[in-house]
Amino acid sequence: MVTPAKYELLRAAVMKFATALASDLGNWGEEQAVAAQLAQNKLTGANFFSTYAETCRTAS
Repeated sequence: MVTPAKYELLRAAVMKFATALASDLGNWGEEQAVAAQLAQNKLTGANFFSTYAETCRTAS
């Protein structure tokens, strides 16, 4: 589940990702540059969910 606080973290990470790639327009076409920014901002695989989502709790 994405909480408001986690949403803000995700929003900031996506903005940092886009800004970093846009600062050098050629980076959008370079797979390694995109992959590096995705990893740096924890926007890949398991890092995405562990960083930007909370585990749902079940009712007891």
